[in-house]
Amino acid sequence: MNWMISILGLSFFAGITMVLWGFVSAPAATRKSEFTEHVTEGIDGFSKRFKSLILQLIIYLSALFVGFSYLTRRQFLGWEDVLGFALGGITMSVFAFGVMKMVPLLVPILMQRAKGFYSDPLSVLFIFCQGIGVLVVSGVMVVFVLLMKTVSISSLVAFGMGVMLVAFFMRIGGGVYRVSAKINRHMITANASDLPDDYRNPARVLNIISGYIGDMMSFSSDILSSYVLTLIAALISAAAMNQTAELGSFPLMVICAAMVVSLIAIGIGGIRLRYRAQNILLEVIYLTVVGGVAAIYGMTKLIHLSVPQSIIWAYLCGVIGSVVIAYTADYFSSHLSKPVQKVAEYSDQTPVLGMIYGFSGGLMSNGIYLLVMVLVSVISYGLGGAYGTAIASLGMVSVTPMFIASKVFRSLSTDAVMVAELQSQDTHVKTNLNRMNTLGQTTGALGNGFSAACAMMATLSLFLSQMGLIPIPLLGSASLLSGIIGFVLGLTVMVWFLAGILRGTVVSILEANKEVRRQFRDIPYLIEGKARPDVVKAANYHALYALKALTVPGVVFVLASLGIGGLLGVGGLLGYVFGIVVVGLSQGFSWANFGDSLAGASLYVENGHLGGPESGRFQHLQTGKYYSTVFNELLGPCSNILLKSVAIMSLLLLFLML
Repeated sequence: MNWMISILGLSFFAGITMVLWGFVSAPAATRKSEFTEHVTEGIDGFSKRFKSLILQLIIYLSALFVGFSYLTRRQFLGWEDVLGFALGGITMSVFAFGVMKMVPLLVPILMQRAKGFYSDPLSVLFIFCQGIGVLVVSGVMVVFVLLMKTVSISSLVAFGMGVMLVAFFMRIGGGVYRVSAKINRHMITANASDLPDDYRNPARVLNIISGYIGDMMSFSSDILSSYVLTLIAALISAAAMNQTAELGSFPLMVICAAMVVSLIAIGIGGIRLRYRAQNILLEVIYLTVVGGVAAIYGMTKLIHLSVPQSIIWAYLCGVIGSVVIAYTADYFSSHLSKPVQKVAEYSDQTPVLGMIYGFSGGLMSNGIYLLVMVLVSVISYGLGGAYGTAIASLGMVSVTPMFIASKVFRSLSTDAVMVAELQSQDTHVKTNLNRMNTLGQTTGALGNGFSAACAMMATLSLFLSQMGLIPIPLLGSASLLSGIIGFVLGLTVMVWFLAGILRGTVVSILEANKEVRRQFRDIPYLIEGKARPDVVKAANYHALYALKALTVPGVVFVLASLGIGGLLGVGGLLGYVFGIVVVGLSQGFSWANFGDSLAGASLYVENGHLGGPESGRFQHLQTGKYYSTVFNELLGPCSNILLKSVAIMSLLLLFLML
């Protein structure tokens, strides 16, 4: 155990070093700009609102779980469990908010570096983003492993619930914030042509801020929660098999090997940058996948682990499944693929035809996703039971640092281009930044597919591990009627949950629009450029309505889980989880790919194809792109995060009920 902590600690230190190198490599004068101050002020406004909410939720939910255990006359949650729950929430919050506040500070450095050779800003951005990925994952894992050494399984589950709580609100709240900001800016530019679309417009600034919140922070917290939940599922499955000593340490060996391989892949990628930068992000992901499999296989031979060979095959099965699903998403949503280019072609006369064709691609991709998920689940379960499924899921999430890095790379390069346009930088700077942005787009379509696969496998792993916890007599006596009722309630809660978020998003958009117009009306000389917009107030106001959009659905989700567990028992709780899984499995992936395909088609035309950005086709695609954000940045991610939230909450309730 100590050597594992050492590896994770060294990885954490390596991540910090790479991140600091990005800042130290630039003169102090370039580390801040007026626009960066606008962005950081807006992020601070968002952070304060969310931090306050998360702290309150940690306190209230701790009291709620204690009350539930009292009402059901079960053993009270111990102090270790309550502290584990709080520690999980605090750990996720520290890393998520810390990174989100730090990352925008790199933009002026990139712009300064872009005045020279293209390789200068590219190397800084590449190393910085890879460092962020390693730093976040290794940091959370250090806390998890240290906690694992000192507490029980139930406390680890409570830790996972704390992580999931923060991820839940960040993913959904960040998604609502992102969609509201994008559509609000579109409404302002389309319906108020007299208002400027530059640094004076708080809608423009909020749109950039929402990129960090929605594209980066919420995505990272989502897949980090999958990482933690997968480890918990593996540990619980090992405990259920009474082989904690033999199988309990193997998942930790896997994540340590993955971190070492990630650092090696980053080093190779840094060398490759000197000779060929094209597709470097994809190449690092390839290296991590292949190197991870080789490392796990080599460990079993050199260290002679007491792990069945079938478990290694289950791990390989998960890795292959993640690659197939990620590139299925890429094929149906990347601007370089034929299906997405067809969407652009069909959008010539009206946006409707392109949207219909894009939706058909989303449905086709979901068919492949369903097939792959079933195959991975069945094969891995056959190889090692619930533990095998958990290890397959771990194979999927083992490349998490690289996907976080690619998401940060894309977000930073896109925002650097937007800031350069606002500040009227010279052509050479814009050319270099646009080249980096094009490179960032090479992995842009992989993120949602990877996130969906990780969420589903983590949920299935937790569901199967719960089945292993329930004694056979109790499982056999679980009421079939309770299970059916729970299943129907699971279907109902999922669709009502998503409907409530959509309605709240509409309110958030309208209120954000009112605030932008109010600032132009009430702040003297703002429209003339002699005053600054009140970004803090706009961001705080926007965050308030983003939170309101998910308050009612969130309360319904928590109370539904507690009510079903208390009234319908174990059978109803398992049926409820299964109902949620069915909806997510059948819809989430297609929603995300449909939205990404419209965004990819817009990018394809924007790059000069089929008439370019001056054509009517581009305007049609822009209309479709704003509509598509509801699917790829809200509905898809929300369904995925709800899957995991229900799974971990039901697991915590089982510890109280059994």
